[in-house]
Amino acid sequence: MGLSALRIRRDAWRLAATDKTLEWYGKAVAEMKKLPLNDPTSWRYQGAIHGYIRSRDPLKKSGEALPSSANQTKFWSQCQHNSWYFLPWHRGYLLQFERICRGHIVALGGPGTWALPYWDYSNNSDPKFRQLPVPFQAKTVGGKTNPLFVAQRAVNPAGSGNVDLSSAEVSLDCLNRTHFVGTSSGGSPGFGGPITDFNHDGGTAGAVERTPHGDIHVAVGGDTGWMSFFEQAALDPIFWLHHCNIDRLWEVWRRRSASLGNPTQSAWLNKKFNLHDAAGTAITFTPTQMVDITALGYTYEDLTRPLVSAVTGLAAAAGAEEAAMPAPPAGPRPPAELAGATAKPIQLGGSPTAASVPIAAPAVAFAEAAGLVGEPAPARRVFLNIENITGRGPPGTYSVYVNVPEGGKPEDHPESFAGTLPLFGMAEASRADSAHGGSGLTHVLEITAIVDRLRAEGGWREDNLKVAFVPLRPVPQGADIKIGRVSVYYG
Repeated sequence: MGLSALRIRRDAWRLAATDKTLEWYGKAVAEMKKLPLNDPTSWRYQGAIHGYIRSRDPLKKSGEALPSSANQTKFWSQCQHNSWYFLPWHRGYLLQFERICRGHIVALGGPGTWALPYWDYSNNSDPKFRQLPVPFQAKTVGGKTNPLFVAQRAVNPAGSGNVDLSSAEVSLDCLNRTHFVGTSSGGSPGFGGPITDFNHDGGTAGAVERTPHGDIHVAVGGDTGWMSFFEQAALDPIFWLHHCNIDRLWEVWRRRSASLGNPTQSAWLNKKFNLHDAAGTAITFTPTQMVDITALGYTYEDLTRPLVSAVTGLAAAAGAEEAAMPAPPAGPRPPAELAGATAKPIQLGGSPTAASVPIAAPAVAFAEAAGLVGEPAPARRVFLNIENITGRGPPGTYSVYVNVPEGGKPEDHPESFAGTLPLFGMAEASRADSAHGGSGLTHVLEITAIVDRLRAEGGWREDNLKVAFVPLRPVPQGADIKIGRVSVYYG
């Protein structure tokens, strides 16, 4: 398909004042909301695909018809998270949703070239980019209810409908990952996530799924907002622009270097997922069908300037955003080696919490696996694993710091900042009836740059690594957040 025939997904904040892309989106949303829950092309059915629990449905109506239990099992609560399927599944989901919207838009006399826009919150050339696009902020438009506004969002104290995003929450450090697929345990989770089968809730998130994906969900949803929960997130119209941006970042990452690529394993390429098309007809799709966006008929307005133009505040400490993309190491990666871990669970709350991780001397197994016995010690990457995070209720977000100077406040030491800990999906992954038995979430932060700095300064002590968890987003009362273990791996 020639580029001129592609539909262009455009940056919502850079749309011209006369552009009607978001106006048409609002009209399509309004049309979808008129349809009953059991219609596969309705607003609520599309939301239920991402997740559905009847008791948590904020729009449920007494006596309304639901799809059959077999239909619900096959098509609802299908979102893939903490998995190498996260990106291709959401791309397929976005594609069919966009086609449903376009069908309504064309029926209303709109353009057949319409495409979903995206919210580029990581563009720091103007502070406004970190705010919700204006059409999502007003309760009414022209004296009528605004279909793009929902009250269930976390808004800043001024009540303007905006959200306040920190530089850490919109970091694009994920683009510096050199592999799509993460290691099996302890090391880098990769750009796209670890190898799993169908995975709806708990587990380890890939780099892009953690930040900025999870951070944005928590920041927009807050304590009571729909974006904070699997079962409600897709009921907020901003969800679809957020995921368009995540989809765009996948394409940006893939284009950063010729050495980067998607998984080639048949288990990834040929996994089948179920959806409905714009006509309401049941279809299946595979990741193989999702790898080429031009074959799918669309592209993005901006794939050439993906990285923020300057790094300020906390994000700077996480690593240079503009760093050149290194080539992936040749040959198989040796397994990551556990170097140390806490012995007891850690309770998180509304104030900073500290933990100490004793690190043992690395075993010879690492060198043997790398074929480096008898050779100089290899330059090893260091990974901080925050494992089995469980809790109740709305999620929060924490900033994680490593080896803050004695007596210092973590926020005064951006050089010690390791990354954010967004807890989107925590409640879902903590339920005993979840696929992982309530084992919770795991996030992996690479701290190699921090450790290298400490070594250079003579401040690195392997016998006692200190980790601080500082609330970045308000922690809901009764959340009862626990970390099962904090561990350090060399990889």
